[in-house]
Amino acid sequence: MGLILASVRLFFLTSLLALVTAVGANNGYKAFNVKKYGAISDGKTENSKAFLKAWTDACQWHGKAMVLIPPGVYILDSVLFSGECNGYMAFYLKGILKPKGNLQTYDQWITFRYVNGFFMGGGGFLDGEGYKLWNRNDCQKNNNCHPLAISLRLEFIENGKISHIRSINSQNAHISLFGCININMSKLRLSAPDYCPYPPCDMATPSRIQIKDITFNNIWGTSESKVAVTLNCSRTVPCKNIQLKDINLFRRHGDNSVWSLCSNVRGISYGHQRPPSCF
Repeated sequence: MGLILASVRLFFLTSLLALVTAVGANNGYKAFNVKKYGAISDGKTENSKAFLKAWTDACQWHGKAMVLIPPGVYILDSVLFSGECNGYMAFYLKGILKPKGNLQTYDQWITFRYVNGFFMGGGGFLDGEGYKLWNRNDCQKNNNCHPLAISLRLEFIENGKISHIRSINSQNAHISLFGCININMSKLRLSAPDYCPYPPCDMATPSRIQIKDITFNNIWGTSESKVAVTLNCSRTVPCKNIQLKDINLFRRHGDNSVWSLCSNVRGISYGHQRPPSCF
């Protein structure tokens, strides 16, 4: 679902290791631990108020601030983490976040908005538990339906880095970006292993989920493999209106030769293309 449905694999060059190490060690960051604000990681208690209190205090801190989510399972209702903040903000997730049964805002779960200077990482999980709702959603047939929640929304975020986060079984898309500037995303794992929109499902049945109207712009970095760009779409409903603009990827090891691989994709490419576009 979301950004991963087309099996798009683009490897970005980033410099996050030093940042992740610094955040993990609280080096230079003022830590705001959600458990000190009353969060309970029992997989049952709703924790939005505790998370928002931690975020508010961190946002008001003059300097680098980190909202720390230790290991455990935390239930959250729809929650909006908003700026403007007084310094660089980090949301360091070591635990697992799961949604409340009936979200207050049906199409939003976790949203970050109006933050300049933002990092999200830590190796934790966003588990949308979409399998509990997919069979009750009729948006494929009903234009007046209520869409399910997107797991992570980034809105008007500037100078942000998202790394080492895993999103599974999102109710709708995994990640949505709107009005963002200079966002660096790497080492994300997005999957919906339990997704079956038209049961019964099996691995031999082509997906009937269509990816369309997506632009990949100014993507640069390195690839672990010679196939640096893979666009693998459903043969039943091919991807369409896909745009590649100014792609510049190199091989991390060995020679610098890289290529792209496309299957069931309709689109255009322009600007610099390394590897050469496959459409």
